[in-house]
Amino acid sequence: MRLLEVVVHLAHCVLIHIFFVYCASDFSNILSSKPKNELDADNASSADRSGTSKIPLYQSHELLLERYMNETWAAGNPRYLIWREAGLGEGWGNQVRSIASAFLLALVTRRRFIIDYERFFQVFGNPLSGNATFDYREDAGLMQMPELLLPRDIPSMLLTARTGANVVVLKCNCYFTLELLGETDQDLQLFKDLFGSRREDAIVEVTMRLLLRRPQPEVLANALRILSSWKRESYDGFAMVQSRQWIDLPEEARPPAVDELSCSFIRLKKYKSKLPGKRRLLVAVTSDSITHAEILSKELAPLGDIVVNKLFTNNLHTSSSLLESLANSQSILDWYMLGQADFVMCTGSTYCISARARLGFGNDGSFPYVSARRTYRHGGRQRTKDVQYLGWRGLDTLTDA
Repeated sequence: MRLLEVVVHLAHCVLIHIFFVYCASDFSNILSSKPKNELDADNASSADRSGTSKIPLYQSHELLLERYMNETWAAGNPRYLIWREAGLGEGWGNQVRSIASAFLLALVTRRRFIIDYERFFQVFGNPLSGNATFDYREDAGLMQMPELLLPRDIPSMLLTARTGANVVVLKCNCYFTLELLGETDQDLQLFKDLFGSRREDAIVEVTMRLLLRRPQPEVLANALRILSSWKRESYDGFAMVQSRQWIDLPEEARPPAVDELSCSFIRLKKYKSKLPGKRRLLVAVTSDSITHAEILSKELAPLGDIVVNKLFTNNLHTSSSLLESLANSQSILDWYMLGQADFVMCTGSTYCISARARLGFGNDGSFPYVSARRTYRHGGRQRTKDVQYLGWRGLDTLTDA
């Protein structure tokens, strides 16, 4: 009987291996049985298609994306696209958004992607395997090669990236996924093959899962210290509420205040009602304003135990030269925890969107991929009717509270 169990287990492992090879070797075949309704397809799992594996659909696309990038690295006559920090005082969310755009530009122009930004590697390591690397510091030969700075207007940027020098540099905190989606039929098909969708939120999520898949050991250790101090294991549910009061901006330049408390309370109460066991809820609060975090903590107290990050209190803006290491930054560690939480109420900022995309949005649990996670935002466009922003800030990626 024991021998039979071993044989069955080995056979199952072989089937999973075959499925991985199948996914990574043929973009068109993996999507050949895709339902006509694209959103339904995004919600499907790999098991729905092949019957040989239960890996989530987003993971199969992440594997395809990694395979595509590794093939780009293995190709002869390599060409490079370097993302370089522009020094404009942008925060972490905007930086990550720009890096994701540059990555997708490298994807469609078939270039090796490189990040020349030491602070990124204080938080995350190189996500690729073998000789492939995103880290500029690990390629000494690249540093000796002549570089061409890409223009900032999107049409010229795309043209130069497709036809220009062997090494091109993107030095702007810009975002242009929407423009790439509207560029050529060939690009559209590539996005659909790699991401299984032309939905911007699906593309953002799979890209973030790959780029941010390997947190540095110091970041992991600090996050575990925070969770331990909160006694996370003692609770049946873990939620976070994030609020930004824009204290880094002059008062006259700050966006209008949003009534975030009432919708947060209602959503959290509903989430708590569906928890298992004794329905013990842990709620972590994060804000750029200490005063506002205290207000939220007091108002949400009837729902459960409210906590804040008291172990790492350096809340300097992530672009500040006074911040020695992002791995010990309260802002970065709260961002990391925002990605870990089962349930989140947050702003529609790049800070929140990049945090949630790292492990999956879980918008209302249904899109762009099925998930047990939940993400809701305060004051989304359904409430404010604000359509002035494009790309992440205007994207209806997070379900409105």
